[in-house]
Amino acid sequence: MKYLHKIFNEKSRTVFDQEYKMRLNSPTVTKLGLKIKPQDQPNEYELYYLPTNEIIHLITEIFETVQILNYTFYKLPRIARAQFIKQCIIEELYHTNDLEGVKSSREEIARSAKEIELKTKRKRRFNSMITSYMQLLNNEVSLPESVNDIRTIYDLITDGEIEDKDKPDGEIFRLEETCP
Repeated sequence: MKYLHKIFNEKSRTVFDQEYKMRLNSPTVTKLGLKIKPQDQPNEYELYYLPTNEIIHLITEIFETVQILNYTFYKLPRIARAQFIKQCIIEELYHTNDLEGVKSSREEIARSAKEIELKTKRKRRFNSMITSYMQLLNNEVSLPESVNDIRTIYDLITDGEIEDKDKPDGEIFRLEETCP
């Protein structure tokens, strides 16, 4: 299946509109409830996901790999599994912070994680982020069901962590694409 943006650039507007409508009305489409307005374009377009045979094949490969990883993970001693999860959280937060322009170190995040693990009263940076990850891992919170839920979670975990000027400037997301 040809990428829609290529059809937009290579074909007429009529061909593009027909292809977009056909895909959007496909019986296997998943509409995401989000709209985009391409730069220098008058129209908004609803975002969707349309699985192709290639995507289904890749999903199958991912599922098979996850099965192997789960088997290997659960063969590890409990202490090693806990350390592995903690290290994954530290790496995830470090790279997310870097992407968002938040200055941090792996060591600082690890210290905060240790404080939370020990249930100390001391409030450290990244407490809300680390706590949120742990709650998700322990099935103590539900996954977001709407884009507003995603923004609410974002605001919760970044509260006091980033400056106002670095927060998304749109109603839910950033108005403009930013590159670090």
